[in-house]
Amino acid sequence: HGFARDMEFELVSSSETEARYRLVSTEQTKSRYPYDFVLEIAYRLHDNKLDVIWEVTNPSDNEMYFQIGAHPAFNYPDYDPQKSGRGHLTFDRSEGLECIRIKEKGCVDAVTKWPLDMPDGKVKLEKDTFDAIDTIMMQDSQIHEVNMFREDGTPWLSVTFDAPVVGIWSPPGKVAPFICLEPWYGRCDAAEYEGEYKDKEWMNRLAPGEKFESVY
Repeated sequence: HGFARDMEFELVSSSETEARYRLVSTEQTKSRYPYDFVLEIAYRLHDNKLDVIWEVTNPSDNEMYFQIGAHPAFNYPDYDPQKSGRGHLTFDRSEGLECIRIKEKGCVDAVTKWPLDMPDGKVKLEKDTFDAIDTIMMQDSQIHEVNMFREDGTPWLSVTFDAPVVGIWSPPGKVAPFICLEPWYGRCDAAEYEGEYKDKEWMNRLAPGEKFESVY
């Protein structure tokens, strides 16, 4: 899950509708990640939406390689730990979707593709949905929207993104009150991977002075 989530960001600016934070490389970060960087994350409210904005800048004279992803959790509406139903999900595409799965030690089987079971175009959410599969992980830009519905079928929330990989997860065996809908520009290693960091699948590259920008 990277190192940025464990670090304290500097508040750059704030208003009634937006807050912007910055994290800059230090000798401490270079002991774990060998590149200079500037990472800014902003949260912007408009109407009934929240934009989460990512900006990654390479301030150095050398190429930089990075991955970035989000791990936002959303409470199930009307959560009742005694009941099995948690509502359902839909996507902006409902046919021909394929998943990859965790194989060992947090790494994936990147070769085997599992068809996503979507009767009536829905992924039914039960309290044990993630016990066997751990994570619904889709790559290759198959979807760019995840919609969550209450048990009675009324809409609850939507997450939209341009990221090429998305993970959908809730803690297996925990009957947790939340689900995570996670856009990623990156992915954990394939179980057999032994190459360089820069050659990993879904790696992002920035030339000197270049900036990466995205929003979900």
